[in-house]
Amino acid sequence: MPPGLITAQDLEEALVRRTFWFLAACSILILIPVKLAWWLMGGQVVGLLGLLELATVLWCAWRVWTSRSGASRYLGVGLAIVYLQVAAAAWMQGGLQAPALRWLAVLPIIAIVAGHLRLGLGFCAAFVAQILVMSFYEPPYLAALRPMVLPDAHAQSLVATIGSVVLFSVFGWIAVRWRAQVHQVLEVSHQQAQRGNEAKQRFLAIMSHEIRTPLNGIVGTASLLRQKDMPPQERRQMLHLLDHSSQTLLSLLNDVLDWAKLEAGQLEVREEVVRLRDLLADSADLFAVTAFDKGLELTCSFEPDVPRCLLGDEMRMRQALNNLVSNAVKFTRQGGVHVHLACEPPVGSARPGERVWVRIEVQDSGIGMNPGQVSNLFQPFSQADQSTTRQYGGTGLGLSISRELARCMGGDIMVSSRVGVGSCFVIRVPMARLPGAEAEPGQPVFSGQRLRLVTGRGGLRRQVQSLASDLGLVLAPEDAADADVDAVLVDAAVCTGHDRTWSWGAPGQPKALVSSAADAMPAPHELPARVLNLYKPLRAQALGDWLNGVLPDSVALAEPACAPSIPSGAALQVLVAEDSELNRALLGEMLSHCQAASCMVETGLAAVNAVKARRFDLLLMDYQMPEMDGLAATRVIRQREAEQGGPRLPIVLISGEINVECHAVWRAAGVDHILCKPFAFDKLARLVADIQQARQPQASAQAQ
Repeated sequence: MPPGLITAQDLEEALVRRTFWFLAACSILILIPVKLAWWLMGGQVVGLLGLLELATVLWCAWRVWTSRSGASRYLGVGLAIVYLQVAAAAWMQGGLQAPALRWLAVLPIIAIVAGHLRLGLGFCAAFVAQILVMSFYEPPYLAALRPMVLPDAHAQSLVATIGSVVLFSVFGWIAVRWRAQVHQVLEVSHQQAQRGNEAKQRFLAIMSHEIRTPLNGIVGTASLLRQKDMPPQERRQMLHLLDHSSQTLLSLLNDVLDWAKLEAGQLEVREEVVRLRDLLADSADLFAVTAFDKGLELTCSFEPDVPRCLLGDEMRMRQALNNLVSNAVKFTRQGGVHVHLACEPPVGSARPGERVWVRIEVQDSGIGMNPGQVSNLFQPFSQADQSTTRQYGGTGLGLSISRELARCMGGDIMVSSRVGVGSCFVIRVPMARLPGAEAEPGQPVFSGQRLRLVTGRGGLRRQVQSLASDLGLVLAPEDAADADVDAVLVDAAVCTGHDRTWSWGAPGQPKALVSSAADAMPAPHELPARVLNLYKPLRAQALGDWLNGVLPDSVALAEPACAPSIPSGAALQVLVAEDSELNRALLGEMLSHCQAASCMVETGLAAVNAVKARRFDLLLMDYQMPEMDGLAATRVIRQREAEQGGPRLPIVLISGEINVECHAVWRAAGVDHILCKPFAFDKLARLVADIQQARQPQASAQAQ
């Protein structure tokens, strides 16, 4: 429910409260003078009863005043007290001619209007019964009480008639107004529900299209790969398309699932080491091909004081950043997209363990938005306008998810935009600083060598400036003398011909081109011997590798992380428990590439029996299987190990569940590792390599 919207329940509570206060005020104003008069006329018993009634009304008023809800109960008590008081007064005022009967006739209507339907009907039945009894019977003790009734019966009748009509009119007006307000609330709710249904219908239609697009790529590519005579280069292109389509489909499904978890409040935020600079570079790499195909420049930079590592949720940060960069590339037709990383306050003023604000800006030169479009930007299932969906596609969930992810991490996303100029999205998230995170072992450090960059693009200059500072270089001005620079980096976008490609700098000076796949480049054999081609987006590793090879007295670069190598030795004996034939075949191929021998079973019970029959080095087991699931099988295997002794079998549970609490329960039951579907080959290969590495000392010990 949007903030500020009045619900029907709010109107009901307001009606009850107004009715109660009006009735309480009338009761107090009437009770005090009437009961005082009765007391003075000798009716102490009646006066004491009146004081008791007055005290009860005041208590109900205090309860209504101090509580936000529950006024309906106290209104019912107040109405019952007033009804009993007026009914008694009617007996004492002369039966059917009593002025109090006019007041008594209004009370059932007041109760019904205030929502007390049963109480109102009860008042109505009691009123009719009292009239009938008064017509045929009069208690003898009333004759003694009548002298205490106020003597001016005509005045009483006049006041009762006018008062009852006014009271009836007031409550009739309240009922009509309340009904109009309820109709207004219902109309607003209906419009909101209709807009929500329309948005969801649009979302389903968009999702149908967006899901079918990568599915079409997967199905079409798979059918082409069946062709036996496809050239190797074309086959590699088809495999790249297949991988890209599957990653796109996975991203769409993750968006929908994450939004459902956000709506249910079930999204967990983890704390782990986050390499923010790598996060920026990975995001740029992910969308570089799309950006360069559109002729856009995609660059990223960071402030020198940003630590290499902070403590936060890497997966959620990556997801939010990728959504913003993806949108920036999607909605930009010319110019470029630049991502900048900074910390607030400067990290130098923060101590280890304290939190600093990480600020990531995604600036584009796209179509921009007006204030009205910006206000609706983060609504789920919506985009700036309907033409945006038709022209650019998308589900309308990305920005909503990104903002909710940022808020789950304690931050937020802000946006500023101008039509025709572009937009700037800013992620601000608090992260904890780690001790000694400023320097990373193996990072190359140059001794102040000067690098000249030749480019006409500000984004690339900011990026190279960040990388140069990180590597210990000095970025010289573009017009610096050749003798004052040690190497020259040339943006291929400023080259109009091959002659200008290496015309900057002194002859023999180290030079490199930085280019994208969309740039017109000379063939490799046309480049001079000392001119290297570096590809955009430029990374510190590539720049450092080049400079280490051409500059004297430089420090060797650390080798980048690569796919794990399988240690030599006997092949791992892996038991695979998976009920899906497709997944069994896929896991078998993956394990074969890991130089591991696999044995396949289809249920958890079969896995338990296989472990009893022979020894395995690793058990890969699906979580959901017939007869016995993976978790139950794990418990049985661990219990058997505890009873019989022997080596512990490493168990890897494969599941699509990413809930951290579920993972903790599984680990407590004896699961060693968890692979979340879908997973790439590298993750399984690394896991197999680690287990093989841990197995070798045990094998050596047994051999001795």
